[in-house]
Amino acid sequence: MKKFLWADHFLQDLRYGFRILAKTPGFTLLAVVSLGLGIMATTAMYSVIHGVVLNPFPYRDVDTLMSVKVWDPGGRGWRTYYSTDQFLEIEARNSIFEGVIASTISDVLWTGDGKPRRLRGNHVTTNTFQILGVLRCWGAQSRGTMALRTLLPCACLATVSGSASSAAIRTCWAASFD
Repeated sequence: MKKFLWADHFLQDLRYGFRILAKTPGFTLLAVVSLGLGIMATTAMYSVIHGVVLNPFPYRDVDTLMSVKVWDPGGRGWRTYYSTDQFLEIEARNSIFEGVIASTISDVLWTGDGKPRRLRGNHVTTNTFQILGVLRCWGAQSRGTMALRTLLPCACLATVSGSASSAAIRTCWAASFD
């Protein structure tokens, strides 16, 4: 009988706790709301930490991505920007990386029906999606290495080229920003 004495005491404490909470409904409501807000704040904090610190990039094998620096003897030392010819040389001499990509941040002018909009966009090499392990929503993969495409901030990444129909671009815009 003494084996389950602790269970008896636990059930007795539980009944006492519920009796006290039932006698003071204002305190009970305050305690439940405080507990709910605390759990909500903790969940939000850990979600932000996970998304920003622990897993900030939605790419495959983020820890294997490298940024190539070029020595500039006439400048201030190392730099991460380089000309098209330098990129082609880096790509041709590559023997250790899975692939080489280039990207430049630039403004993109969105025109069509209505007022033109200036968007922040990237010009990227055509193998960017393949190297990063990101699937394209729509659009064809070009075969030329330096054929630059415009990367727009759609709901999921999409490559938009000059040959894409304006109806498809409007559909992407509406799905992403409306």
